[in-house]
Amino acid sequence: MKRFLLWAALLAPCSAVAADLQTQLIGARVTGEFTLGPSIFYVPEGQWLLAARQTWTGNLQYVLQGPKFAGVVLFDVREQQVARALWVRTNIEPVLGTRGWVKEEDPCKVREDIYLHRELGANYQNQYCIQVNHRLPFFAGGTGVVRDAQGWLVDNKLPLPRAMVGVHFARIDRAYNTQLHYYFNPELDGLAPSAAAKWNASEWHRDRVGKDPARAAYLEALAKWAGDAASPVYAGFTDAKLKAAFPQPPFPAKR
Repeated sequence: MKRFLLWAALLAPCSAVAADLQTQLIGARVTGEFTLGPSIFYVPEGQWLLAARQTWTGNLQYVLQGPKFAGVVLFDVREQQVARALWVRTNIEPVLGTRGWVKEEDPCKVREDIYLHRELGANYQNQYCIQVNHRLPFFAGGTGVVRDAQGWLVDNKLPLPRAMVGVHFARIDRAYNTQLHYYFNPELDGLAPSAAAKWNASEWHRDRVGKDPARAAYLEALAKWAGDAASPVYAGFTDAKLKAAFPQPPFPAKR
């Protein structure tokens, strides 16, 4: 299926997508918020376009048929460059009965090698966490919806950013496994390009970033924003009424 090209999307009127995003046309412009199943996801200000979407059926204990999943990737495109990205995957129907995601998958597993990992959940069976981490190379070797998003970038002659810094929110309980990723292109925010080829050798790695005050300040600003956004993001995950306005991330586009 031919992907919807960027020039056509930019000619379309700007409007929020009301229906579940996994049912929308590739190239749809998205503002404010969107839904996948019962969850609401908030979109920062920008020129956001739907680059890829997929639905599939998950597994429980590797052999049992699980619930339906949906995943989407959006890009904030400014002057033919990717300024930000948003990637979501979640089951859009609950796991029924007592058999849940616990012990099946743990997106909130503690990592000691990333800039920030913070547990906000009530207990092991109701987990909610936030992370700040860099991704290098960005989206390299992806599968599924990520691979489709890479193809959309190629079709639209948009270069794939070498390194992106991500803020990740994950919720996992008996019924739902929801993961939300916001990615930021630090080069478009005025920082020098990353010279490293591997994740663990990057200037963004927690063991090295302290040597660069500008990069350290960038990560700290995103860590603060993650804390500020944690409550409204969780409200969206649980389909609760938004308790506070979704805070805009730092580094407003001056592009």
